Amino acid sequence: MKLGGIIAAAGLSTRMGAFKPLLPLDGRPILCREADLLLAAGADPLVVVTGHRADEVARALAGSPPAVRLLYNPDYRGDMFLSVRLGAAALPRETEAFFFLPADCPDVRPATLEGLLRAFRAARPDWCVPVYAGRRGHPPLLSGRLLAPLLAYGGEGGLKGFLRQYAPLEVPVDDPEVTRDMDTPEEYRSLTAGRQDNL
Repeated sequence: MKLGGIIAAAGLSTRMGAFKPLLPLDGRPILCREADLLLAAGADPLVVVTGHRADEVARALAGSPPAVRLLYNPDYRGDMFLSVRLGAAALPRETEAFFFLPADCPDVRPATLEGLLRAFRAARPDWCVPVYAGRRGHPPLLSGRLLAPLLAYGGEGGLKGFLRQYAPLEVPVDDPEVTRDMDTPEEYRSLTAGRQDNL
């Protein structure tokens, strides 16, 4: 199956007060952990949409496999949906499915992606979403059929607004990290409690 991936790493991280993609987790930038996660699942290409501090992001990903492609979003101060759309436009037409992962979901388990891929291959839905304890989370896995309508979408409500038009396949997972939002220093400290990192 031709699998792609998009990581949105363009924003200002205003609420965090520090740049989320480059914050350390277990001694490595969060963005690098996310890239490794999607690459291990088979994402090729993996489009990393940059903006704020793009040069530093590029340095962090230097030496990554050829599957990793950096794409600059000049309007990175705007809505994240533009990053989604830019990433989608960079995926090959033959893409059968693609993951979307924001740069603040750093600890999702590989088994979660494997479960989403199994469910997608079996049912071929419009999109799959991991569900933990009744809550939907990240990363969604979208069918390549949605690329054209996604690119044509006006942006109302962002990616969530777009996906409301399509029935998802909910995939139960034993992974609380799919529902974690890491937007504030307190949430980062909660994530890194007992680890070597701090803010």
